[in-house]
Amino acid sequence: MRRNLLAAMVMVSMTLLNASYLQAAETIPVKVVLNTVDKGEAFVLLTPKGDILLSKEQLTELGFRTVPEKARIPRKGFISLSSLAPDVTFELRTQEAALLITAAPGLLEKTDMDLSYKRPENVIYPKESSAFLNYAVDFSMGDKFSFQALSMPSEVGIRIGDYLLYSNFEYTKTDTDERFVRLITNITRDDRENVRRYTIGDFYAFSGPLGGAGTFGGVSISKNYSINPYFVHYPSLDLSGFLQTPSEVELLVNNVSMRKEKLPPGQYDITNFYPHTGAGDAVVVVRDAFGREERTITPFYLSSSLLMSGLHDYSYNFGFRRSDLGIESFKYSEPTFLAYHRYGFNETFTGGLSAEIDKDVVNLAPGVSFIVDRSGEVDAALAGSRSKGKYGYGLFASYTYSDNSLSGNASFRYFSKDYENISSEISDEKPRFEGIIEAGFNAGMPGSISASFQYISKYGEKARKIISASYSRTLCNGVTLSTTASRTEQEGATYEIFGGLTFVLGRNHFGTLNFRSAGSERSVIAGLQKNPPRGEGLSYGISSEIDKDDRWRLGGRTYLQYKGPYGIYSAGLRRTAGVNIYDLTMAGGLVFVDNSFHLSRPVTDSFGLVKIDDAEGVRVYSGNEEVAVTNKKGEAIIPDLTSYNDNKISFEPSDMPVNYELADLEKYVSPSYRSGSTITFGVRKIQAFEGRIYVVEKGERKPASFAGLQVAVNKRHMKTVIGKGGEFYIENLKAGRFAARVLLAGGRHCDFELTVPESTEIIVPMGDIICEIP
Repeated sequence: MRRNLLAAMVMVSMTLLNASYLQAAETIPVKVVLNTVDKGEAFVLLTPKGDILLSKEQLTELGFRTVPEKARIPRKGFISLSSLAPDVTFELRTQEAALLITAAPGLLEKTDMDLSYKRPENVIYPKESSAFLNYAVDFSMGDKFSFQALSMPSEVGIRIGDYLLYSNFEYTKTDTDERFVRLITNITRDDRENVRRYTIGDFYAFSGPLGGAGTFGGVSISKNYSINPYFVHYPSLDLSGFLQTPSEVELLVNNVSMRKEKLPPGQYDITNFYPHTGAGDAVVVVRDAFGREERTITPFYLSSSLLMSGLHDYSYNFGFRRSDLGIESFKYSEPTFLAYHRYGFNETFTGGLSAEIDKDVVNLAPGVSFIVDRSGEVDAALAGSRSKGKYGYGLFASYTYSDNSLSGNASFRYFSKDYENISSEISDEKPRFEGIIEAGFNAGMPGSISASFQYISKYGEKARKIISASYSRTLCNGVTLSTTASRTEQEGATYEIFGGLTFVLGRNHFGTLNFRSAGSERSVIAGLQKNPPRGEGLSYGISSEIDKDDRWRLGGRTYLQYKGPYGIYSAGLRRTAGVNIYDLTMAGGLVFVDNSFHLSRPVTDSFGLVKIDDAEGVRVYSGNEEVAVTNKKGEAIIPDLTSYNDNKISFEPSDMPVNYELADLEKYVSPSYRSGSTITFGVRKIQAFEGRIYVVEKGERKPASFAGLQVAVNKRHMKTVIGKGGEFYIENLKAGRFAARVLLAGGRHCDFELTVPESTEIIVPMGDIICEIP
């Protein structure tokens, strides 16, 4: 920058020297300091009256964002610094040959701090074709190992580009029933650019707090912001300020430091900052170049249910209502339209409308969500319905508040007797009023306490009232106490008390001791559990309870599970209504990717095929957790990649043989929903093959000294030169047979077949090779 600034200033000074109106001005070299920042050496023009003249280019190079309108321009392109007062002041120190300029921060370049999550560089967005098949067998036996039930769920997905064809099924058999049923079948397309999802086939849809819900067969178009987790669609916190000097800016939320940056003089803007939902205080601490400190406090209330100003959230669904899902495979009833559309009018107010229409019901419901002066969030809706000539209405209102230690919610829903939506019209129970009040307080070390009151009434039934209170506290390292007491009143009153201790016993190991009393029933259950690893490994749970004879016996759920490379296998015991039930379960997957099939554990979302040349036994990590180990082909399946997120995939370099060159150690892959990806790491096996080549011509054998050698590998030729004694050296050939040729002087040659053996040696001896010239 200093060189460019110096060159520009020299050009300006030479131009001014030729101007008659500035013949009296003096060109002087100075060190320019702007708001205590050394900008380097420059030539400036000093007028007889002590004014300093700079060009527009000079101001831009110094860091000025704009030239103020009041600037006096003696001649086009040149600006008088004195005319910029009081926003700009300057001092010329002739003995130090320094020009000190102080400018108002608003005149200088702005610094933007975007605190939204940023995607890593070089993210892979695979679009290859893939498929998966998940299967499971769950077999249950009763006392004396008598048959209880057999369940065999399965699901299949085929991904071609942006389209996913999906279907799942279930076969069940009990003593009284046997059934094979189709569940959900659809074709889905996700539009990443517009964060929109299209579905043809079966789908689940709902319309809002006063509307209905269900599974339908038809067409669905909806906004789906989870397709791009980096897109900020809810209102966030924006902060700004001005810096007179280079300063350290620290951002704190509720006295916790969130970010610290060193910023230049000028305006700064902090955008897309989302510390947490609820109320809080954001504090910007500025420490300038002279050690002075200034604090600016901004109270806020943030909600993830509101929309950023100008954004839409919607779901439009038309189809035939699915009936008896899980029992019937192809039972559909009347056509139904179900939709909602919400719009962010500003940062604190979101409004919308929902609608439901079928052959009997028309239902419309406008709704709003807004922030109440940083004191909480209100959601409200009013619905009107017409069904079979009768009109009804529904009301919904909710108030929510939360901060660092306090949380509360109060909400209610009321329905007139003739109110209908697409769910209530097929139900025999007509809701009338539902209300709940909840409050919670987290006091830190003393513990957390919460309480709630719930009131539910239906037409034709007596109201049900539920009062409950809970308390939890960490007693010491790894020990947590939880208690709950509740009273339920309807026809009569019933009481329930629960108390439990949880012990952390090491990595992924937990112990529990629980007491429960409900009416005349009481139970004490002790348990020991090891959570399953994300990759391969064992997990278990042991549960024991005191029976009616005050004796300990296995109860609750006791199981042993093993996650292998190709499936999950478990055996368990559970006690239900005094009867022992024994479970045997096996679950696995078959995936297709990279034009090949692979066995795996069940695919939970998306999956990936990791390829590390032919290195066997290399540990593979996803998000720094070990999830798989490569097989003999150097391949491993990761069955639980998270769609649309940037999954960090890496491997353990110390597991690689020493004769490998590693080009990259980690990759980020962002797969589509229920898709397969090939993740190939750039590694190269370094293996050398050496030996001697002899040429036999007219019965005479001699070394092929200084001849050329070429080997045909995958339609290309590897070339090298043979040494004085016939020695050759060639690298990185796979096991197999290759056509080779010795190139002799005078255009002569001889051909032979080079046989490369399987070997793990870094240098493989090939022995003596004879090549006969015909």
